[in-house]
Amino acid sequence: MYVQDYDEGFMPYTYDWTSQYWCGYRSATNWDTARSLLAPYTKNGQIQRCSSFRVKDMGYGCSYGYNWVYVGGLLNPSTWIYGPPATLASLSTPSITVVFADSEVDWGDGSGPTESMAVTAPSQQWGYDDIGYRHNETANVVFADGHAKAMAKGALESPDDRYFKR
Repeated sequence: MYVQDYDEGFMPYTYDWTSQYWCGYRSATNWDTARSLLAPYTKNGQIQRCSSFRVKDMGYGCSYGYNWVYVGGLLNPSTWIYGPPATLASLSTPSITVVFADSEVDWGDGSGPTESMAVTAPSQQWGYDDIGYRHNETANVVFADGHAKAMAKGALESPDDRYFKR
């Protein structure tokens, strides 16, 4: 619905990298899912939380990640430069382009997996896989053409990032 309302443009991952994100708004005192970019469509921030989510809560109230690099507008992950998010017309293969997926990330610091509001293409992960394969070693994935399916661990990992790029 968001894409249709915004001339086939996907939402940005963040507007300003400090407060407004796709799944909520960070104020000085809390995280507000009611002020997410999707709130007018979901009507309830609880829809952003998977009932099977069992990792460390970072306060985002979100257990699904958004394809922030290729769809959400992060143009250069090494410099954190954002540009406009993708449009449907800019996607060469919308039927296999990941928009959302179960997410979590283990930073390797011994604290275990934590919630993540992003999913990242294998070439951009810097060694930290942020796709959450919490459903019998599968992750629920939503694609740009609107369909969803469970994908087995490793199925989204391709050397050419085909499931993540425009």
